[in-house]
Amino acid sequence: MILRKTQKPSSCRGGGSLGTQNTPVNNSLKKLKRFSFGFTLAEVLLTMTIIGIIAAMTIPVLMTSVSKAETETRLKKAYSTLVNAVKLAEANLRRSSTSWDYSLSPYNFYNKYFKNYMVINDDSDCKSGSSDCTFYLADGMQYTLHQERKNYIMRVMIDINGDQDPNEDGIDRFYFILVAGKYMKFDEDDYYSLTKAIDSYWRYYSDVTSVSESRLLDDCESNAMTCSGLLMYTNWEIPDDYPYDI
Repeated sequence: MILRKTQKPSSCRGGGSLGTQNTPVNNSLKKLKRFSFGFTLAEVLLTMTIIGIIAAMTIPVLMTSVSKAETETRLKKAYSTLVNAVKLAEANLRRSSTSWDYSLSPYNFYNKYFKNYMVINDDSDCKSGSSDCTFYLADGMQYTLHQERKNYIMRVMIDINGDQDPNEDGIDRFYFILVAGKYMKFDEDDYYSLTKAIDSYWRYYSDVTSVSESRLLDDCESNAMTCSGLLMYTNWEIPDDYPYDI
């Protein structure tokens, strides 16, 4: 019997491992390695420039929209708080606000008609003998009473963010009035018609009987103290053509 020496079979004909063979798959992998899948510096810079331009155009618009919405919300809340205080005082005193004593100083007016009907946080700036009475609520809002016209009108200034900037009329400060008598004739040429428990200062400032948004806008631009009238008319929404930046 003749024994024949057998040869161990290689893993593939031609010898060598699979990874070093010139198969179609390996050839494709070698070609792919030659290409770079990253971005060039110029492409990165171009992309960053485009993003910067878009951000510069959109961020200010978004910030303005947020600021406007915040102003609308806070002003509406501040006005509602004031109206509710008046209603509580009317119910407790059993007297309409139109029949309150408007000869009182701001200090005495505050103590009689507001102090017990609002959540006051600080009224140290409301002092006897002063022409103004300023007090702050727990939410930080500031209210200032001023005797606009003795025996007739008490003006209420609301600063919706308290002592924080900008402290400017028509931006974070808005004016309202309480009036003695639902219909009051001050003199021969001065007649006032109350439409709400607490009305806008525009009602006292303007001598027109017809109300329109365009007229309110014009008056707001010429006298920022009257802007409350415009915002009450638009249901506390700040128009796109509002004359002041908020």
